[in-house]
Amino acid sequence: MCGSCEQSCPVGAIRVARTKEEYLRIKKEIESDPRKVSDLFVDRYGAEPRSPAFFISRRSFPVQILEATQIAVVEFFTNESIECLLHSIPVKELFPDVKVKYRKIELGRDDELVKTYDINNFPCLLFFKDGKLTGKIEGYYSNSQKKILIGKIKKIMPKIQVN
Repeated sequence: MCGSCEQSCPVGAIRVARTKEEYLRIKKEIESDPRKVSDLFVDRYGAEPRSPAFFISRRSFPVQILEATQIAVVEFFTNESIECLLHSIPVKELFPDVKVKYRKIELGRDDELVKTYDINNFPCLLFFKDGKLTGKIEGYYSNSQKKILIGKIKKIMPKIQVN
């Protein structure tokens, strides 16, 4: 009841009610949240992958991405923020109309790939066609910024669509 856990929780998941009124307010807020627990267990932009199919090792980057026969999108991420697990955009919503090979690689800030592709902010989406980099989007986008991120993706995708 001291509130230390509430203050230290990075995403505000812990709430301590000190009065009955406060308890009822918190309870109402929780009950009005439309998300279900299953909504939190989806692959999200910037977060560690839930599905092993998305996650590849740094070593498999050349084969999985550079040698891909279709448009390949790789997300470089660091697992530094729990915010991405709760508030970022589900991956399935990023490419609703386009078939791409989407993979994720966890990198450190001093990794060779970070230097090669001049990455300044994580997470970062890199777009490849025939092994050539055709676009890059850097930085975190919350679910409330989904339209902005999808707009940036759409500006890159027409340039690399197969005609």
